[in-house]
Parts: sequence; structure tokens; C-alpha cells
Amino acid sequence: MALTGIAILFWLCSLFLESHTALKWPHTQGQVISSSITIDHLPRYIDLNPEQIRWYGVEVQYKYTVGEFPYISNRVTFQTWGSRSPKSALKLMNKYRRLRDVTVYYNPEDPQQSVLEPANVGDILFPLIIGALLVFLGLSFLFDQNAGIKLHGAENYLRSGNIYRKLGKLKEASDEFTKIIETSPYLAQGYKSRGEVYLQLEYWDKAISDLSQARSIDPTDALVYLNRAQSYLGNKQYDLAWDDIQKAMEMGIKVKPHLLEKIKKGLPNETI
Repeated sequence: MALTGIAILFWLCSLFLESHTALKWPHTQGQVISSSITIDHLPRYIDLNPEQIRWYGVEVQYKYTVGEFPYISNRVTFQTWGSRSPKSALKLMNKYRRLRDVTVYYNPEDPQQSVLEPANVGDILFPLIIGALLVFLGLSFLFDQNAGIKLHGAENYLRSGNIYRKLGKLKEASDEFTKIIETSPYLAQGYKSRGEVYLQLEYWDKAISDLSQARSIDPTDALVYLNRAQSYLGNKQYDLAWDDIQKAMEMGIKVKPHLLEKIKKGLPNETI
């Protein structure tokens, strides 16, 4: 554990060096393929009640061409972006919404390596705290052989599923989230995470089914309504999409006007 913490601290230093180098990379025009919100929980050895602390991230995939060769990447900054605030996550997701044109900086020696914001290494405070805490716990473990950390299976599946999502391996991610549902069917997170993957894959019916199950378990999660509204929109069920988007806004989610307009276009005038 201590070695993991040291590795994290070393990794943070490498981010700064990599970012400085990337500022000199050439750039080209690209286009966003998909943009979605991810949710993680702090591990139990950091917080005793991780279900109360959600860490919101944004997964962005974009395509670009260098010479005659097409590439796909998902790196926005050199530091994985995350926030305790769902509003901040929605702001970033809308900044890089699907089909939006973006400027892509790429490594001339290996064009597959790219980034959208080379000068932004993100907020390193959180990973810095994690690294220092892991070092502390690792050293403490050496002096206390009775110390132990037991991670629940659902947490492991969630963590590995989110890693697969960040790598763009959506089939593998859905398999991991399915394991959460099989082992802990009472947890909304399994259905919600798999529903978000189905939304990315544009499997509208499957996304609606999973997100509906997540809503029945936890009706207080505004992001479930937002994601289900987008699924209903993809399925051309405009009236249900309108109901969900209104619910999400009532719960504090700020929805971009273009999404509202897409839903309104499919509704009868008397419905609005």
C-alpha cells in the first residue's frame, strides 16, 4: 500500500512533465463521439460510508485524423477529471458534448497519444491526499499486523467497470456492472452504471430498463432522470423524456437548452 502511495506521488510529478511537453505538440481538428458522466465511490478505507460520497467524472471519446490515418482517444487532460459536484460534471460534459468540434493536440511521434487540454493537469489535491494516505496506511500496517482492509465485491466490480469505461471497453464494463446486479440486486448503482453504458452504446431499451430499476431503488438521484430522459429521447419517446427532464431540473440539474429543444420538437404543442 505504501508503495502504491509513492507511485501515485511519482505519477503526479510525471503529469507536469508530460503536460509541459504536450504544449509543443501539433494540433488538428477533431469531433466528439460521445460524452457521459461516470460515478465512483470513495473506498471504505477512506470513508466508512462510501454510499454517501459520490465522485463524478466525465468520459469523453473523440475522433481525429493525422495525415490519412483516423484515431480515437478519450483523454481530455493529463489528470483524470473528477468532482464531488454533479453540476461541475454536467458542465464539462456539455462543454464536450457529442458531435462538437474540438482541437486535438497529438504526439507527432505517436499520434495515438492525444489530449484536448494539454495545459490543464487538473486538480491534483485529491490524488495527492490519496497518495499520502496510502503511504501512511501502508506504513501503519507494518506496525499493526492485525490491520486489515476488506473490500466488498460490489465495490470491486464498480471500480473495475469504471476502469473499463475509461478505456472505452464498454462490453467489459457492462459485464462488470452486471456482476454488481447479480451479487447485490438491491444496489441502485449497478443498474445505474450499466444503464449509462447502454446509453453510450445507444441501446435505448436496455438503458431505459436499467435506469428505471435504479430509479425505483433510489428515486432521489437526479442523474438517473437525466440519463433516462436522454434514453427516452433516443427511443423517440418524447413525452416520457420530457417528464424525466422536468424532474431532473426540479432536483437541481441544469439542462442545456439544446437538449430541451430536441425533446420539445417531438412533443405536441399542448403537451409543453
